[in-house]
Amino acid sequence: MQQQPDSTTLLSDYWLADKVTDKANVFDWLKLQRAVANFVKIVSGRDIPVEFQYHNDKSSIDKIIISSDLSNIDATVGLAVHETLSFIYSYRWCLSKIVTLLTDDYLSARHEKFASLAAGERYKYKNTIRSEIEGIHHLIEFWRLDELAIRTSPGYKGYILASYNKLFNPNLTIELLNWQRNNYYRISYFYLFFCQVAESEHYQELIDVLVLRSQVEAKQELYDQLKSLIRIRDISRLENSEDSLKLAVLVWELIDRYATTVLPEGLVPEKDATGGSLDNEPASLEESEAESFANEYFSSAALNIAKQSIPTDRKEDIRTLFSNTLPSEHYTLYDNRKIRVVVLKEMTRDLIYSGKYPFFETENVHATENAVVEGIRLGKQLARKIAFRNDRRETRFSRLEKGKIDKRLLHTVAVGNQVIFYENREESFPSVNFHLSIDGSHSMSGNCFRQSLKTAVAIAQAADLTKNIRITISFRYHAMNHLSTLPLVLIAYDSKRDKLSKIKQLFRFLKATGPTPEGLCYSTITDLMEVEKNELSENYFINLYDGMPAFIIDDDCVYEGPPAIEHTREEVMRMKRRGIHILSYFIVSEKWKAREVRETFEKFRYMYGKDAEMINLDALGELAKSLNRLILSSGIHAF
Repeated sequence: MQQQPDSTTLLSDYWLADKVTDKANVFDWLKLQRAVANFVKIVSGRDIPVEFQYHNDKSSIDKIIISSDLSNIDATVGLAVHETLSFIYSYRWCLSKIVTLLTDDYLSARHEKFASLAAGERYKYKNTIRSEIEGIHHLIEFWRLDELAIRTSPGYKGYILASYNKLFNPNLTIELLNWQRNNYYRISYFYLFFCQVAESEHYQELIDVLVLRSQVEAKQELYDQLKSLIRIRDISRLENSEDSLKLAVLVWELIDRYATTVLPEGLVPEKDATGGSLDNEPASLEESEAESFANEYFSSAALNIAKQSIPTDRKEDIRTLFSNTLPSEHYTLYDNRKIRVVVLKEMTRDLIYSGKYPFFETENVHATENAVVEGIRLGKQLARKIAFRNDRRETRFSRLEKGKIDKRLLHTVAVGNQVIFYENREESFPSVNFHLSIDGSHSMSGNCFRQSLKTAVAIAQAADLTKNIRITISFRYHAMNHLSTLPLVLIAYDSKRDKLSKIKQLFRFLKATGPTPEGLCYSTITDLMEVEKNELSENYFINLYDGMPAFIIDDDCVYEGPPAIEHTREEVMRMKRRGIHILSYFIVSEKWKAREVRETFEKFRYMYGKDAEMINLDALGELAKSLNRLILSSGIHAF
């Protein structure tokens, strides 16, 4: 018999980077939220938001609420699938039919004591019965919709099974059934109904958890009748919620015939004057616990399941990150380790003022603002130099075998000439995609960073005024992840999506700080460029930086020296194999000595290739000439 998978073989391990989740790691919560959102979208066909439990939030058709508990992620996914299917495919209105069913005549015919009850007791009695039928109906709906999900997407089986195991406490179940083995009270019968799930071809693994084989003997007759009535292996015969409700009523009537004692005040056995049960058999479980279990059982059936709430500060972090990080996470391999790379897909005011990232400065931004203004001015000058890219040229090709008739050649038909056609062909410059990435490490702070920023802004401004040039500007930073540091790529500007006003308004808040992730970010940048790749365009990665890789991931993994240089070289070669041209510029710092510059530049060219250049960013014309020379060498026209 197949056993429930242990913590080392969870299904979520296939899409979680780390098997050990960390409550202090906001990225683990973010990963879970995005993954569950994908599952919800698949089963519903809709973009239904997924949020963590906060205070008294409840799931609905407009929003699925999940627990922030990271200890059983498979069960969290399974419950989200449950709830999504229920809200999409269940008819809530049909439960109102239970009220019309539970008339005084109907209940008097089933229980002689009902007619003698006072009005208040009748009301409690009807509510008890209504809750029982609703609980049965919700579970039948679960089984019907679960079967639909597993039939259409077999991969969901493990998640749904995990949710069943978590929602129904196995230890309490065993104690409860032991206590009521020979006392045929209602809770035991209703749980026997739930045990029918073990007869399903999908959930036979639950037999061991429910201890069904050892506990069903005394109730075998009822169990067999329930099995014949429910036919859980053929549950797909139920086409909608009304069919489920009809079956729920039949199941309740069958159980009710066996459970002859119905107590208006609850679902626990009556007590004698001494406080013991009426048959004087000592209870191994407190009656209050049994009542609590009954409430938990029916609450679970009605989707009112307690979920762990997320702390307020974490809720704000996730809200900010969820809207600014890419749906799919990125990783790079280094030192036989899979290292997460954080990607912030959009720089917004909320992100800047969240206070969560050290590379944003909201005060004393005058110098950076001046660099942005100067970059805009220089960009307009640069645009005039490359204005020819906006031109189109039309060439007439004559003496063709097909096309339009060239009237000037008609007279040659008499002497057998058949190539009398022409065609006009329009030529224009191919599109160019630039991904300009700037090293945001601390060594770049000051003039280097401001000049790099000015250069990036100038190229963005020139691209905005020129046809067929798209530019993406990214910064390589870091993010703290509780016990480790992660490389981070900030997509600050994308000309395909953003207006130039974004640069004018937000770039002044950027600053250089932290370590140098360098090659750790390149695998992700390559993937991002691949998404936007076009057969008719040329793709260029432009890199501006001033030092060697230096990044401490954690106590056991340091990214520096020869291993980091080799890793960066491998990532650069990977870019080139993908058809991406590399334009890398080493920024010379005034404080460096000539020997240091020479030695560093040798390593720099080893990483980036022979086209790597040393540059003085104070002269924008130097960069323009360099770009022009390298782009022309690839056979296209540019500035």
